[in-house]
Amino acid sequence: MGRDYDVDHSFTGSRPNRFVISVALAAFLLHACCSLSMAATYYISSSGNDTAGGSSVAAAWKTIAKANASLRPGDTVSILAGTYADQIRPAVSGKSNKKITYSAYQGQEVILSNPICVDLRDRSHIGIIGFTARGGQRFLVTGEAKIQGNAHHNIIKNNTIANFTGWGTIYFSNNCTYNEITGNTISTCHGDAILLSINCSHNKIQNNIVHDTAEHSELCIRGANSDHPKGRSDHNIIKDNTFYNSGGSTDCAVMLLLNSNNNIFEGNRIYETTAAMGNGKYAGIKINNSSGNILRYNHFSNLDGFGALIYANVWGGLAFASESNAIHNNVFHNCEVTRQQIDEGAVVLYRYADAKAVSNNVIINNIISESKYFAFVVAAVGEGGAMNNLFANNTLHNNNLPIRRSGKDLTAAQAMVAYSSEFKSLNDWNPQFVDVPDKNFTLLRTSPCIDAGRKHPSLQMKIAGARPDIGADEYRD
Repeated sequence: MGRDYDVDHSFTGSRPNRFVISVALAAFLLHACCSLSMAATYYISSSGNDTAGGSSVAAAWKTIAKANASLRPGDTVSILAGTYADQIRPAVSGKSNKKITYSAYQGQEVILSNPICVDLRDRSHIGIIGFTARGGQRFLVTGEAKIQGNAHHNIIKNNTIANFTGWGTIYFSNNCTYNEITGNTISTCHGDAILLSINCSHNKIQNNIVHDTAEHSELCIRGANSDHPKGRSDHNIIKDNTFYNSGGSTDCAVMLLLNSNNNIFEGNRIYETTAAMGNGKYAGIKINNSSGNILRYNHFSNLDGFGALIYANVWGGLAFASESNAIHNNVFHNCEVTRQQIDEGAVVLYRYADAKAVSNNVIINNIISESKYFAFVVAAVGEGGAMNNLFANNTLHNNNLPIRRSGKDLTAAQAMVAYSSEFKSLNDWNPQFVDVPDKNFTLLRTSPCIDAGRKHPSLQMKIAGARPDIGADEYRD
């Protein structure tokens, strides 16, 4: 009879037969296959027809509007070369494992001509990949002013975007998180080419080229405003981008404003072309009323203005401290070409009247070379506003003036005596860069900055030798 098994017969009164098991298994497999088959690829062509099936190039749809209404989680629509006037606005969101993707077909030039090309308000898990867009109001919006954005886990990738006239060409606003803006080229737009505003956290901005924005900045991240006074934009990653000016009139490359905290700015390149220098404006990065941000392994070169400015003021009735920011292992070369104010330098800490404190910031292991004015500036309107900041193990080479502290011009040696708790282990070594005209700030083998850096207990550093290097590029044989 074989071995007896302990089986519960309470429902059927007998063992489950093989037929029942087979039917159940078949139903399960059918359901799994149907679930997989739900993800489909569709096509759009300017010569297509919206009454067609859309599932092949030969049976392509004609309009993006048809795709908006038809796509479901997991679907991809591949758009053939041409100019399309419809806005990308999917009717539903994708899911974490089933993104909805709009993409250009096989790298063809697909031009989006709607004044607002993409609307992702209340949409998530959407991919926008490989398009060209010129001359509209905005490339992407998620809401603005008091409208909630609520867009998350979207990918904006490998698009070519130019000549948009509105503020925020790519505009994520009001509770937009975990989005990726990567591999795009954005040029000659009006203001804040990339704008993340109000409670926009955990986003990644990587490998983009952004240049010649007309006003304000190439990239702006803002935490709060008068409508959202407790807003904050935290833990964003800005990495391996290039920001430059070849003739635009914007103020600076990057701004972290009004309670934008604990963001990482790493491996970026910021510069002006030779032809653009002299207009007195373009600068590196502003950290305003924000704390805990980390700037590391960046190159700032050939700038009319400062390289990095950490400051606190009262802005629209809002005031936050600028504390515990870290600027480490960067290169600031040929900054402050055109001086506009007395207290300007490659790295500036400034507190305005009635503002919160600018304190406990760490500036360590940087190379500041050939600044046309000061290497470091620390200034405050009112007593006690800019204090307990640390400038340590920085190389100050061939700058016009080393340090300005509270209205006094000081050499590095004088600063280390007069303000010994703030200025430590400063040197004037020649860093020996590989190729300055080509903006290659890698260190030569003979550089004294190799293994000359200082570890800090609260900072993660790249270390190829016994100690970190001074500068942005850790030397490796």
